[in-house]
Amino acid sequence: MPDKHMISNLTLEQFTLGELPPDTERLVREELERDEGLRARLAALEESDREILRDYPPERVVPAIRERLRMSEGAVRRRAVTLRLAVALPAAAVVVLFAAFFVARERLLPDETRLKGVVPHVTVYRNTPDGAEEMPAGAPARRGDVLQLSYTAADARYGAIFSVDGRGTVTWHLPGGYAGGPREAPALEMQGQVILPAAYELDDAPGFERFVLVFSARPFDLAEVERAARALASRPQAAERGAPPLPAGVSQFSLVLKKKG
Repeated sequence: MPDKHMISNLTLEQFTLGELPPDTERLVREELERDEGLRARLAALEESDREILRDYPPERVVPAIRERLRMSEGAVRRRAVTLRLAVALPAAAVVVLFAAFFVARERLLPDETRLKGVVPHVTVYRNTPDGAEEMPAGAPARRGDVLQLSYTAADARYGAIFSVDGRGTVTWHLPGGYAGGPREAPALEMQGQVILPAAYELDDAPGFERFVLVFSARPFDLAEVERAARALASRPQAAERGAPPLPAGVSQFSLVLKKKG
């Protein structure tokens, strides 16, 4: 599949904030040393952050953010995700600026609220000129759309994410670089919503794109899941309607986008 994985602006923002896992932070540093264009993007983001801090000083923004913290979960879910979301850090009295692919409810709600009753799932966002747009099941997508994936582990401890398209291609998003064969599923981060470091650009495969999170409370081998995924992908009509059968003890959550050209 001629897709394109890249270091997203969100990952660069998390890098500047020191929020990346150590392995991802090291990879970003290595890419920054090699890639002049990536360094330019980072510099542009840092300048944008400085401009926003000038336009939205903490003494004006912090009270508004505190008011948002009192909103109910239902109200937060209805709010649009904006290009940059300001979150107050009361102890330091400063405003931290996050990039487009950040979900408001996951940062604004306390951990005990956002995790209560949550099941493991994957969430898909599309980059738009106005910011990030959450894509519900059945949402239309097009060639060239740049998507950001995230997962919420809830009580699952191990898992992986792949997608199947209408051309019968399987793409693995977590763990990065996996291409089949024996490998233990990676441990999931247990901290609410976790955004994958690489964005994903849709190609011209027709019909649909199904994103699948497979997960378990115990370690499991990805090889059997990979075989089931490829068997499903060989029947695109079936792949559009349902997810693959999985080994005992492994569960799944999937979300389908409809391709419109």
